[in-house]
Amino acid sequence: MKIAVLGPESTGKSVLCKKLALYYKGLWVPEFARYFLLSQSNLYSYNDLEKIALGQLMWEGLYERLQESKWLFYDTTLLTIKIWSEWKYRKTSKMIEDSYCNPKYDLILLSDIDLPWTYDPQRENPHDRKELFDYHITILKKCNYTFEIVSGFGQKRLENAIKILESLKIH
Repeated sequence: MKIAVLGPESTGKSVLCKKLALYYKGLWVPEFARYFLLSQSNLYSYNDLEKIALGQLMWEGLYERLQESKWLFYDTTLLTIKIWSEWKYRKTSKMIEDSYCNPKYDLILLSDIDLPWTYDPQRENPHDRKELFDYHITILKKCNYTFEIVSGFGQKRLENAIKILESLKIH
């Protein structure tokens, strides 16, 4: 099962991916952008987004080949990069535009904005979370993705995600 975890900044996506991978004895694909930005002192431009997208696709392909269990969790997808590109630069490269709606995921867990925003040097939008959340929903619907919103603080968020996965009988 391929489960992507998406959502605005500071909504617990990485933590949730790691915990779900542990719970289901699967793998999680880290967010390539975090490592790319660290190598760039957190500075980037519009042109870097395509590099980040290609890196994300490379990591996804690698983890898909390594996958031994039936569970693979993605801590972001090209859809996130498309949303960020549109939000920050009001445009998206052709490569990202042509690829972001690829329906290879069995389910998207959309991480709710019910967690407090916390500072991280790579985060830029503490005040636009509701608008970004709504934009995620718009794009997910446009792509006809199956998605569920996951909410809750701490362990409750993990429990809610597991309930969603169990209720959909996708395992």
